[in-house]
Amino acid sequence: MVSVQGDILTATAIGETRVTLYVGGMSANVPVRVYADPTAFMIGDEATGNDELYIITKTSGQIAVFGIEPAGADLSLTWASNSTNIVTVDENGAITAKRPGTATITATSQNGIVRTCSVTVCYLSAHRPEHH
Repeated sequence: MVSVQGDILTATAIGETRVTLYVGGMSANVPVRVYADPTAFMIGDEATGNDELYIITKTSGQIAVFGIEPAGADLSLTWASNSTNIVTVDENGAITAKRPGTATITATSQNGIVRTCSVTVCYLSAHRPEHH
C-alpha cells in the first residue's frame, strides 16, 4: 500500500494499511488509506456494454456502472435526469419510468468525469429496434 523512506510516505497500491510513526522517542501506529479517483467508467447495460436502455412505463430498473479504472478506484457519482417527467434517477442510479419518451441520464464522478445513458420508456414491452 505504501512505502516509507525517511519521513516520506509513497502510495504503491490502493487499499488500507497501518504505519508506525516515531516522534521524540514516542511511537504511534496509525491507519493509512490509499485511494484513487477514477480515470474511466461506463454506465448503461453491463451485459452488452450499451449506453442505451429500454424500460416499460411505470417500472423500475438499475443503471449499471462498470469498466471502472483503475480497479478499486473510489467512485462517488452524482446522478441526474434531463427529463424527470419521463424517467427519474435516484442517488444510486435506480431509475423509475414515468411515461413514454426518451431521457438522458447523466452520472458525474467526484473528479468531474461525465457519462451519459439514453433511457427510452415504452408502453407494454421494452424492445430494442432492429438495426439493419
